[in-house]
Amino acid sequence: MSFQRIHCSSPKKSQTSSHSQSSDPSIFAPHTFSTPKVQREATPEELENQAFEEEKLEVQGLQLKEQRGTITSEESEKLTVLQAKTDSFLQKKRAAIAGQPNILEILANNSRSAQQTQPVQPVRPSFWCSNITRRIRLNRYSSIF
Repeated sequence: MSFQRIHCSSPKKSQTSSHSQSSDPSIFAPHTFSTPKVQREATPEELENQAFEEEKLEVQGLQLKEQRGTITSEESEKLTVLQAKTDSFLQKKRAAIAGQPNILEILANNSRSAQQTQPVQPVRPSFWCSNITRRIRLNRYSSIF
């Protein structure tokens, strides 16, 4: 007995076209839907970092030329300018980092001061708590007997 696939929503097609569609493996393959990625504007700091990385690569290339002895006078001047730029950029970054508080030092100082001001006291159970635990133990054993 042969079964045929019937499509109610579409007009009748020949058997060959419906047969070729059903044998297409892409019909049964899972389809993933990609969400469009939202491009955001780069921050000034990101732009500065990107420019620094590009200049750093250019400096490395010019340094290689200098080591090989194939650098021209214009490239030598450009290398000097780029090295000065990268040095000033790194100095600005270091100054910005030095101006920010060091979180690890703050936490370490706070934990030391807390240890010095608050001595550790042993925890002693109160009479009320010990009385309750005795009652619980007695109730457990009383159900056995």
